[in-house]
Amino acid sequence: MVKTSKIIIIIFIIVVVVLGGYFIVRNVSSHKEDKVQTNTNENVIKDQEVGGFHFSNTALIYEDGKSKLTTSIKNITENDAMLQSFDIIVQDKNGEEITTLLGYVGNTIKPGETIAISSEVNMNLMDAYSIQYVVHN
Repeated sequence: MVKTSKIIIIIFIIVVVVLGGYFIVRNVSSHKEDKVQTNTNENVIKDQEVGGFHFSNTALIYEDGKSKLTTSIKNITENDAMLQSFDIIVQDKNGEEITTLLGYVGNTIKPGETIAISSEVNMNLMDAYSIQYVVHN
């Protein structure tokens, strides 16, 4: 009876160790998939001029289930310019719209002044081929 109890305890310990190892390896593997990805497509990150503003230093990254677009916006006119908001239209290779993000500023930008904004969406935009800006005045 004592011998049988020792065997059961040893089997139990082996099962716990094996299952523990499995879950640790599985957890580490899932975190490797969550690494930061960057969309470096030229048509996504290229500078653009729209409505008196120069959009530059654009970056589109994907991390933790979210895509985040950041861009710098410079007033290239000779006057103060109000920039309430603008659309960021994200397109695939066929020119079809994947999604539209909202860029919100809500301030007046002085001539030559540059500001930075960011906009996020809960989807993977690493296959985006291009973006277009539409300024709302």
